[in-house]
Amino acid sequence: MDADVTTALSALKSNSDSPEALMALTQAVEKLGGQGNWEEAAAAYETALKGARRGPGEQTLLIALGTLLWRHLAKMDTAEAVFRRVRKNDLRSAEALEFYTAFHIQRNEIPVLLNIMTQALRAEPDEAAQTKLSMEMARLAETEPRTIEKAIDIWKGLLRKSADAPGAFEALHRLYNKAEKWNALNELLKERLDRLPQTALDEKVALYQEMIPIYRDRMKLEPMVQNTYLAIRNLKRDHAPTLEALTELFERKSRWADLVDVLASRAEVAATPEEKIGFNKRVATLWAEKLGKPQNAAAAYEHILQIEPGDTETLTALTDLYAKGRKWQPLIDLHRRQLGALSPAEKRTRLMDMAKLASERLSDEKQSIAIWNEVLALDGNDTEALQAMTVLAEKEKDWPALADVLARQAALATDDAALSALLEKRGALLADKLNAPEAAAIEFKRVHALLPDNQRVFKALRDLYGKTADYDALEALYAGRDQWSELCDVMSDLAEQITDDKAGIALRERVARTAIEKLNQPERAIKAYERVLTLDPDNQTASDALSGLYRNTEKWSRLLENLEQRLAGLTPDAEPSADGAPDKTKRKRGKGDKAPGPASVEEQLKVMAEARKLCEDKLGSKALAFKWGLRALELAPNDEGLFAEAERLGREGEEWDPLSDLYARKLKQSVAPEQRIDLIRKSLFIAANKTKRSAEA
Repeated sequence: MDADVTTALSALKSNSDSPEALMALTQAVEKLGGQGNWEEAAAAYETALKGARRGPGEQTLLIALGTLLWRHLAKMDTAEAVFRRVRKNDLRSAEALEFYTAFHIQRNEIPVLLNIMTQALRAEPDEAAQTKLSMEMARLAETEPRTIEKAIDIWKGLLRKSADAPGAFEALHRLYNKAEKWNALNELLKERLDRLPQTALDEKVALYQEMIPIYRDRMKLEPMVQNTYLAIRNLKRDHAPTLEALTELFERKSRWADLVDVLASRAEVAATPEEKIGFNKRVATLWAEKLGKPQNAAAAYEHILQIEPGDTETLTALTDLYAKGRKWQPLIDLHRRQLGALSPAEKRTRLMDMAKLASERLSDEKQSIAIWNEVLALDGNDTEALQAMTVLAEKEKDWPALADVLARQAALATDDAALSALLEKRGALLADKLNAPEAAAIEFKRVHALLPDNQRVFKALRDLYGKTADYDALEALYAGRDQWSELCDVMSDLAEQITDDKAGIALRERVARTAIEKLNQPERAIKAYERVLTLDPDNQTASDALSGLYRNTEKWSRLLENLEQRLAGLTPDAEPSADGAPDKTKRKRGKGDKAPGPASVEEQLKVMAEARKLCEDKLGSKALAFKWGLRALELAPNDEGLFAEAERLGREGEEWDPLSDLYARKLKQSVAPEQRIDLIRKSLFIAANKTKRSAEA
């Protein structure tokens, strides 16, 4: 054994706590280490410990031995046994915590390490030290998915102790985003808002802007989106992005007064200020090549490469270091820095290796997709890259990327079967995942051209054309199969589903035209037009069409109802009675209403004349025709021709009481003496012979 070591050990036998003896032993051991005799150095510490008493000296020797075994001999398990004794003496030992951090991180035992740090925290009386250790624990817990919640709890505790705890807000912000805790994230932002001074307008606006996509995209709370925009506007009335958003929002909701106010504010804004966002700079200044920590060695190599990027030896060593240490992301980054010096073929191979590392080692499909895109930038027809992109994009649910890849593959397809499968898959993706029915219809249309008998594709096109209201295309689709009846069924179903009455009416009119022109099915057309009138009683097109259809199909009762509806459109204050004749008891004209004008009277009389003729000639009811004549006389009481016709219908229909009433009303008018005598004579005849009014006669 080395003489200096022997001397130091002798001194320690008499007093194991002697600082001088401990220093002498340390110097002797370092000398042995400098000569590469670390095993002998470790043996020296072990010998010293055998004779040491419990106390500061023993703790110093344990720490020194554990550190030597760890850093110089890489005997982690042996070192752990030593540091276990250190912790038994002092749970707060910084050296022990540093060792166990490296020990358990290397073994991916983050929960165990957190337990050790928790024990140290409980034993630590100093508040500043507690805060520092808590922050280290939180950052460590954040690296392990199983302990994300613990990281959140630690940061929340720090924030409760001090609203200005360094990094607490940023960490919670990051963790809530990562864990998709949107309520908690919003509460965090609100607390931050409450602590800001009134003058911190820009900071408050930024926080509100961050809340907006959370309310809109994550929590689906449209009212809160609006309230948040309004809160921003209360702070800065000329905030251009908010004004633009409110413009769209108010316009969509038809809040015109608010929209006017917003547009006025926008008019006052002369220019839109652009905000510049600073990004965090990456720091890489660590160096400790001989301590056995891969990250430090890597930092040293990185520093060399900053000076000489093409140093082959360093590149080789760093590549090997990252690979052995399973530092896949730094390895990918290192490969990327070398791409510029490679030939196109070598670059393709290197990029493929990087993409596979990202997906297979890091499970980072997004990064892998980005790298495969670089391969495609070299050759857009690279089939291996396209196939890999298909798998990754589908796994990552990156639907836009998948749609792009499928389009490229379709462009390279060499046979109809493969092309049809790719187009159908892309069409389904566009329709179901990307909410792009128009684009989806284009793809399915191409498949339909290749496979016209494919019922699945046919139904998909049918649904897409219905969803996009492309009824011309829908009609062409069914026309290709001469399936006009099925087309009418589909359009009728769509019309029932449409909430916009105007669009539903137009579609039902299309159904009616198809039923007449292609199927010669007037009954189906009648049904469609009648449905139109239930939605729009004043629809003249439907009314006119139904009038013709009723005539052609000899549906006289329904034609009479149609005439009544037409008349109701001209006199909306009158309601028909159950038998189709006017019911005077239900007229609802108010005090301020005016009688219909001359043009309206003429139109009404024309409709009533048609109704009288229909009742007399087609329905064989002179009595009903007489009632329509009475209704016409209410509008034109001085029309002698109309009076004569009504009188004839009353006599032939034997409507004696109403006819007698008609004569009575006529007598109240200014008539010639001869006509008055004639009317009285006719009234007497009816009273005496046709009614029970003999006393009146």
